[in-house]
Amino acid sequence: MTCRGAFVNYNVPVYSGVREQMVMKLKLNLFLVAACIIGVSACGWKPPCPATTITEPWNKMNLPLPQDSAVCTSSADKFQADYKAGREEVTKMYMDALEKGGWKMTRRDLGDMYYFDFDKGSDKITLQIYDWQKTGVLIKKR
Repeated sequence: MTCRGAFVNYNVPVYSGVREQMVMKLKLNLFLVAACIIGVSACGWKPPCPATTITEPWNKMNLPLPQDSAVCTSSADKFQADYKAGREEVTKMYMDALEKGGWKMTRRDLGDMYYFDFDKGSDKITLQIYDWQKTGVLIKKR
């Protein structure tokens, strides 16, 4: 009588190679998901309007135009821009810029769309800040 089967170790799982493959696939999938998320977030912000250059009189007002912004319209009596930043942040940037430029606020309405009137000597403007993609700004001479 032989005892061949007596030295077989039945505690070693047969599926150990399958488990390692599953762990490797999971790690690979997690890596790919992370790479996709990083890739999509690195694409940056694209404004919803074709960008144009800022013209007079707006270019002399030191309006805030950070990297994630775009001038959509710039004419003698109208300025429009879009920002990636939120409405509160854009509002603060404009309030600071206009105040530094000597503009005095004469009216404020903080409804669904923010309205502000400003005077500086005989010049009068209306500033509107609203949700548009992210945040839109419209300034008109009055």
